[in-house]
Formats: sequence, structure tokens, C-alpha cells
Amino acid sequence: MSRHGNDDAWNRRRRATPKAEVDVADRVIVPADGEAIVARLRDVEFVAGCLPGLVPGSLAPAEDGAFRAQLRQTAVGVTATWDLVIGLDAPPARQGVAVALSGSEARLHLTMAGTADVDVGAGEAGGTPVDYRGHVAVEGRLAATGGPIIRRIVGEILERFVAALAASGREAPRTAASAAIASGAPAVGRSFRFHRPRGPLCGAGWCAQCERGGALACRTPDDGAGAPHTVG
Repeated sequence: MSRHGNDDAWNRRRRATPKAEVDVADRVIVPADGEAIVARLRDVEFVAGCLPGLVPGSLAPAEDGAFRAQLRQTAVGVTATWDLVIGLDAPPARQGVAVALSGSEARLHLTMAGTADVDVGAGEAGGTPVDYRGHVAVEGRLAATGGPIIRRIVGEILERFVAALAASGREAPRTAASAAIASGAPAVGRSFRFHRPRGPLCGAGWCAQCERGGALACRTPDDGAGAPHTVG
């Protein structure tokens, strides 16, 4: 091969766009009946609520029955805000859904494309099996960071979906935070520095806004006292 031919091959390799591809497949047991799971899978707002990093208010209908949303994720010190288009195909005869995903991150010059299939099996004593298979490809200069991020997102989506399904089948437990809100006096503690009243914010134990006496009011069962949980 001529030197010129070697140079052409080298230039093609240099111009190749970095790409990361991720394949996922697994089965989870969901503590709910099959009909409830299928109904939730077809509920776009419910599924979107399980997406970690979903930008509030970004979910909106798009053309051809698809939906648009923004997803914000941070990895290795870099924050990416994805503009996504999500298509959902759920024929009435199918106990499951097919998902098509495309998106871009303009600031970081990244693109994403993927597909997923989720199928609900027959119910068992311990719950209902849900099988999922998916393939996602990320292209761009920082695509190497895409694989771990995607795997983390898939894991978090599954955890949130299973937890949300389980919670939807039972009444939410009353906590000290919810009792304080119901009483009309949601302040359950005071800030450390200025001693300003603080109340529940996330309701999920992440922000520590409702910390009082070393415990979080949103994670503490209500003892029936109600208003005394609040502070003046």
C-alpha cells in the first residue's frame, strides 16, 4: 500500500466519531398484578416520573403520538441536558410496550438513539415478572462517558418504577411531615444558622430540609400527635 493510502486510512480513523453502545437485558419481579403493570407502562406521565433527572415541566406531546422531554444528568463533573423524543408503541393485544428513543445534547455535541422492549409475564406468588431488553447508542466526543451513565439511568428507572408500582397499590404511610402539612403548620424544624422555620421539600429523604432532632420528618412515622410535630 502506498504512503498516500496509509494517510487516507489514518485520516478516516481520526475522523471517526466516538461511539458508545450499551445493551441491557434482565428480569425484575414487580409486587403488582399484570394488568396494573401494563396500564402503568402505557401511562407516559407515570413512566416519565420514574426518569432520574427529568427536568420539571419538560414533558410535552410531540408529533405522531411521541413525547418530548428533557433529561439532565451529571457524570465526571460534566452536566448534560438531553432533548429527547420518546415514542411508545403499545398494541392492545400485547402485554407490554416497545419504546423508541432519540435525543441530542447540543452543548456537548452528543446524539443518542435507542430501542427497548418491555414484556409482562404471568403473575406468580411473589409478584409479576417483567422482562426488558434495550439497546442505546451515544455518539460524540464525550461518548465514552455514555455507557456508565446509561447503565446507571436504566438501573434507577427500574428501581423507581418498581417502587412506584408497589406504592400505587397501597395507601401511603402517614409521616410526621405529612401530618404537619395536613395540620396547616408545615414547619417541622429550624435552620442551623439563622433558626428560620423549615418544612418538608422533597418528601423522599434526599434534601434533609425537614431534619429535626437527628431524624427526617418525611421518613419518621407519625405518632398521631399531628400539630405538635411543628415548631413555632
